[in-house]
Amino acid sequence: MIANKIVYTTVLTACFVLVWACSDDESTHTSYDPSTLTIETYIGIPSVAPGTTVDVVCTVTHFTDGVVQLPTVLVVEPPMGIAIDGLRVTPQSTGTYAVRCALKDNDSVSDPTPAVLLVTAGGAVSVETEVTPTTIKAGETAKVQCISKNSAGVQVSAPTSFDVDPTTSVTLAADAVSATKTGDYVIQCALADTPTVVDPTPAVLTVVPGTPAKVVAVPEVASAPAGSLVEVDCEVFDAFGNPITTETTEVAVEPTPGVSVNGHTLGLGKIGTYSVECSVIGYKDAESIPAEIKVTYGPAKSLELTVNKVDGDDKPNCFGLGDTVSVSWVVYDTLGNEVTDAEVNLTVPAGAKSVGGSEYVLETEGVYTFTASLAPPNEGVAKSVSIYVDSTKPKITITYPNRGTTLTGSGTVEITGTVVDTVSGVKSLTVAGALVTPSPNGAFSFNISSNHGMNIVDVTAEDHGCNAAKTSVTYYYSTAYQNYENVDAADVALSDSLQIFLGQEVLDDGVHNPQEIDDFATLIELLLATVPLTDLIGGVIPPIQIPNLVNTSFNVLGTNIQLTGGVVITPVITNLAVSSSPTIALQAISGGIDASGSFPNTNGYPGFTLTLALPIDIPIVASAVVFGIPVSAAITPGVSCATTATVDSLEFAATFLINKTATTPLVVSGQNLDVGLNGFELVPFQDCYINLGKVDFGIASFNLPTVPLDAITGPIGSFLGDIISPLLDFILPFLTQLLEPVLIDVGSQVLKGALESLELSQVVPIPPFLGNNGAELTVWASLASVQFTPTGGKIGMKAGAWAEPSTSYDTLGTLLRDHCLGSESGSFAFKEQKPMGVAAHMDLINELLFSAWYNSLLSIAAGPEELSELSPEIAQYGLKELTLDALLPPIVTDCNGKGLLRLQMGETFVTIDMDFAGLVIDLEAYLSIEADIEIVALGDELSLSINGLTQFHIDIVKVNDAWIGQEDTLEQTLIAVLKPQIEKLTGDSLGSFPIPAIDLSGLLDGIPQGTEIKIGDTATSKSKGYLVIEGDLK
Repeated sequence: MIANKIVYTTVLTACFVLVWACSDDESTHTSYDPSTLTIETYIGIPSVAPGTTVDVVCTVTHFTDGVVQLPTVLVVEPPMGIAIDGLRVTPQSTGTYAVRCALKDNDSVSDPTPAVLLVTAGGAVSVETEVTPTTIKAGETAKVQCISKNSAGVQVSAPTSFDVDPTTSVTLAADAVSATKTGDYVIQCALADTPTVVDPTPAVLTVVPGTPAKVVAVPEVASAPAGSLVEVDCEVFDAFGNPITTETTEVAVEPTPGVSVNGHTLGLGKIGTYSVECSVIGYKDAESIPAEIKVTYGPAKSLELTVNKVDGDDKPNCFGLGDTVSVSWVVYDTLGNEVTDAEVNLTVPAGAKSVGGSEYVLETEGVYTFTASLAPPNEGVAKSVSIYVDSTKPKITITYPNRGTTLTGSGTVEITGTVVDTVSGVKSLTVAGALVTPSPNGAFSFNISSNHGMNIVDVTAEDHGCNAAKTSVTYYYSTAYQNYENVDAADVALSDSLQIFLGQEVLDDGVHNPQEIDDFATLIELLLATVPLTDLIGGVIPPIQIPNLVNTSFNVLGTNIQLTGGVVITPVITNLAVSSSPTIALQAISGGIDASGSFPNTNGYPGFTLTLALPIDIPIVASAVVFGIPVSAAITPGVSCATTATVDSLEFAATFLINKTATTPLVVSGQNLDVGLNGFELVPFQDCYINLGKVDFGIASFNLPTVPLDAITGPIGSFLGDIISPLLDFILPFLTQLLEPVLIDVGSQVLKGALESLELSQVVPIPPFLGNNGAELTVWASLASVQFTPTGGKIGMKAGAWAEPSTSYDTLGTLLRDHCLGSESGSFAFKEQKPMGVAAHMDLINELLFSAWYNSLLSIAAGPEELSELSPEIAQYGLKELTLDALLPPIVTDCNGKGLLRLQMGETFVTIDMDFAGLVIDLEAYLSIEADIEIVALGDELSLSINGLTQFHIDIVKVNDAWIGQEDTLEQTLIAVLKPQIEKLTGDSLGSFPIPAIDLSGLLDGIPQGTEIKIGDTATSKSKGYLVIEGDLK
């Protein structure tokens, strides 16, 4: 379209000039709707040089009238750099301009396709070079641009080229350049069509080193003696081998230690060959090229001398008589490197006999000093080594406490003694594991804190000849003991050392089977059923008077005799029958027991039946008219009748208050008996005849007839109701009085007897075993307290054990737990989750153990026969004789960090005579052992379970000659042999045993033999120093 406009503009230019010349008269213009008009712009010369004037033709066309004459104006974009004069434009600067025609009166109506005017300056006459960026790293690329300009200095398009100097490591592209070597590169552009036209001021491209890719370690020397300082240069290169001097490097050496590194300086120490590496900080992937440096030894400066046993036993630095030693030495430079070519002279002490080479036999005890010295030119360097030749152990004596001592007080015990070694001297001493320094004369002391129960204190010493000695002492400690001097069993009894809980089921489990008596309620029912109530009957019911009951007459010999008066009845109970056994219910309450029960109606039979004798007196007045004379006389005929009274059920209730304190006796008091009758009925009596006897009127007398009682009283039933109420008023208190001694006394006796049956004073014989004489223990227990609550009764027993003393060892008495040295708070209480519980305090158990020891039960002398019976396995160890003499009694305690129950036995003197695998062993020792134990319930039996020995301590004090010096080996052998046997024997001998039952058969007459309350299905526990057994009833 632009081409068409050019041609059309050229043809019509002259015409349009004429037309436009005539178009200045605006009055001749026709008015048109702008939307019906189109405008076009025409330029005759589309490309000109700056300063050239160009004519522009504007045509306005109406869609029906064709070209019309309307005034127009020019709009040029961009408006700068060009002048407009009417319809002419003169560009001042090169560039491209859009020229658009528009209506003069409405410039919004314009040519939508403006004409384009290109203004150029002409051909290229110069060239400039531009490089971006001007500095690159080796291997990177820079952009090159050649800028051509015309004579007006305007950039024009023209073919160009560029050269680079120098060309080494340079890679060229059409518009880019790269180089791998560092330096400055000159880049010059030229016009391709005119190669002589070049940039007079070429660009300079600077290439700098790239990222570090390699670092090379370069020590200043390859070898130097120990003690030297060597500098290391770290040379850094990029990937193209360009050196980099701006990066920070560091030096490392392998192996280490041996050479120190301080920056880039190496301090040579230990001889050897080392690898030196450099690294570039921040560029861990840069390749490192290591170097080697060799360290040689320096001048001889020191000497090391050693004396070693030739036999190489487990004590290489311990020397005894007859040992052979080897003497060797090593020479070192200043930094401890071995110097191998130095000459050494050796001085040998007296008593060391040479046996060839550098070996010597040590012939006497004492101190041996070997000296080695360097020959010239290293004179003045020497070394001496002294060794102790000592085959004698240190001697340790513990002066306090003595073996088998019992201690009390603060618990801090000062262990004192002496340790002496006359050959090499004491090197070290430990008391209870702590290092202790003895005084120059060998005396030592050390304070230890005691544990409750057994305390084993080991004292060990070693001399400079590596001879070790040890001894020990075992003592018991507690803050309280029970004295056993000049006392009996009652004197050593401990309050509440035995406690018993009787729950509601012991009182009344609700099931009353007389064949299986397992509670107090069943027992009382059984006793009440056997009481002869008839024997308790006594007393007469007060007379019952019924006035005006008699009003009748009789005709005797023709005389009408009138009888009037009342009746006096004096009932007497002649028999009492019970149809069934009574029922009893017991319920624990605070302070005692509530009892209730009844004599019930059974199978339709009333609970109570009373047989009554009814003596009846009838004081009446007889009146008649005799011989016409009215007469009267008083008579009192009498008769004895019988009847029965029944009570459908009799119910009763009472309370038993039970109390016992440490200072008051046991009181079981029954009170508040309440009796109630249900269904009282009096059976009418019949066929009761009365002889009225003789009535004497003075003037005549008459014999009255014998007649039925109701003949004079009317029907019996008419007055029976009159006597029921008086009878009840008598019978209720009568039965209360009758039953009170039965219910209250029997209940009180049963309850009190059951509680008192727990008291005992009994001698328990223990038969001889393992050559001892057996023992006799006295076990004593009495009630200390009884307290009832709604959950049951808690019974505290003051109990103890005692035996005649037959041991010669003196102690403070039996050890008391004393709340674990006061560290335990609170008091013991049953869980009350089972019907019955028994709790024995450890103090009571320890009294039993102490009494057995006190009576020499633990003094044992067993020969082959007794030992074989004890365990056939012992025979295989060749044990011929064993004696045991316990200096201290066995004890049980749980006063330890874990609260575990443990059996302890300290300082038992043991002698053993055995032939073990052909080796005769005859020794004396002190044995202290400790074992974790557990009371285990197995149904209705208890078993003492030993869970293993936690301490098995042997202190050998004497051996036969063959074992002198080998006591440690012998001790370990005995532990390996005897410890498993003792564990097995202990487990076998303390097997299960039945839990004692509460025997009820001796409480009262009538209780069957074998009647007992027995605990079963037990569970055991430990609480506040008590071993507790709780279970159900059997």
